[in-house]
Amino acid sequence: MTKLNHKIKLTKAQGIIYAAILDYFDEYEQSPTMSEIVEYSGYSQTTVVYRVPELVSLGLITKQPNRTRSIELTDIRLPGFEAPEPEPEPAPDEEAPWKSYDDNPRI
Repeated sequence: MTKLNHKIKLTKAQGIIYAAILDYFDEYEQSPTMSEIVEYSGYSQTTVVYRVPELVSLGLITKQPNRTRSIELTDIRLPGFEAPEPEPEPAPDEEAPWKSYDDNPRI
């Protein structure tokens, strides 16, 4: 039986990663690996590794440590959940907001 939880509030990163997990389950009918969540969400490996345990703590998923494809969805659902829009990537011709090391050589 699916339980609806109106009180869980997700951060943008949590929402995008949770949506990536849901989409992967819908498409492949199996658990995604962490690398596949990275690919689906567009976030770095570090962000995904940090945020997945937060989704476990919220009760939305379970995960067995040190096992591939061990994420499982729980019976808790968020009513009206829609994935937040990911941040657009900068166009290739836009200048990076940081300078390269070559711009400030050491003396």
